[in-house]
Amino acid sequence: YLISKADSLIIKDSLKLAEYWMMQSINYLVENKFNNNHPCYESVYKKLGDIYIKMNRINDAIELYQEELKIIKNSIGINNFDYLVANDRLVESYIKASRNSEANSALQTNIIILKNVLTIEHPDFTAFLDRSGSQYFQIGDYKKSEIYFREALTIRKKLLGTQHPDYEVSLIHMGGFYSEMGEYKKAESYYLEANTVIKKVLGTMNTVYAESLNYLGV
Repeated sequence: YLISKADSLIIKDSLKLAEYWMMQSINYLVENKFNNNHPCYESVYKKLGDIYIKMNRINDAIELYQEELKIIKNSIGINNFDYLVANDRLVESYIKASRNSEANSALQTNIIILKNVLTIEHPDFTAFLDRSGSQYFQIGDYKKSEIYFREALTIRKKLLGTQHPDYEVSLIHMGGFYSEMGEYKKAESYYLEANTVIKKVLGTMNTVYAESLNYLGV
């Protein structure tokens, strides 16, 4: 009941009240001597961390996400999708807090887990590669950023072919990377290919095609 009460307040953006009810949830778990690795603790830490992110209390959120990860690790280990997703949440929080060395360490862990948990055929595999590329870019490791954007592109081209919307997404990511790096000729070549893919697959009467023209400055 306490967690549900907090959830309803989060939806309404009543964050201080939501925080209060989440703290009441923790008090209830403590008073009733729930095991420290009980799934309810994991849920509360995650939800309270999410509240603190919304309140811009990033370091408080990080402490809770770290506790969430400990519970997952103690319960089912680290080579699983739940740990991967929770650790990704921590990466994003480290980046928001400009704690780049910790973000880098957590990112390295995520890449290892990703390759242990998912096959390249799983759509979340390339989605996580894209996220890793973006996250490495945000912490200033442009070499690794390029590596993971390119790996996602290569896998999508091999598995899906060049006439698939997900391949176009990777082309846009590569174009965006090179544009941000000031390598505009390289960026243009990826944007042009993406534009061609969209035109063939979706036609020209759609917002996706219009956005692809914006990338080219048309």
